Amino acid sequence: MRPNPLIEPIREALAAVWSSGGRQFVTFEAGGDEDSFVQYLDGQLNIAWPLDDDPATTLAALGAPLPTGAFHLAWAPHATAHVAVGALLLDQVAAFVLALLQAVHELEPGEGVTVRIDADR
Repeated sequence: MRPNPLIEPIREALAAVWSSGGRQFVTFEAGGDEDSFVQYLDGQLNIAWPLDDDPATTLAALGAPLPTGAFHLAWAPHATAHVAVGALLLDQVAAFVLALLQAVHELEPGEGVTVRIDADR
């Protein structure tokens, strides 16, 4: 089975900000939709959460279970969810970001991921 071609740009963008100490963050948008995003900043993921249900129980059902070592921090329905991933390796975070984009934001196989790296203000 070939790896998903979207994993490498996600991995490269994470690597670019991984050791910035929070000075930079990366935003991944599913299909270029600004409302369908996952952001990584200094060991945490900020996930656009378009659902009513608690991500602590819903992520596994959607096909994006929390990796071992990650934990749920906070969430608000139809707003955002926050997950701590600081204990994970870069490749684990990249795979989880892709799973979130596919499961929560319904990224289709033919769609791309928009990647943007910004400085934290």
